[in-house]
Amino acid sequence: MQYPSKSVIAYRNPQEIGLPRPNFNSTFIFAKHDGYLCYPNNFNHYANYFKNTFQHGGASLEEMLVPVIKMESK
Repeated sequence: MQYPSKSVIAYRNPQEIGLPRPNFNSTFIFAKHDGYLCYPNNFNHYANYFKNTFQHGGASLEEMLVPVIKMESK
């Protein structure tokens, strides 16, 4: 897969960030900022389809952490 290195975060050793390594050559690639990745088949179709749209890439840290406060009366 080809990608501009400035537009993605690539982990060649996914175990560094707690992801599984299905095989020896596994690499995980994440788009930065407002970018997205298109599979090479039908690239133009998907690139035009997702252009200027909001895509959610999964649960963010802010969505997973729940702030808790414990208050006690005097």
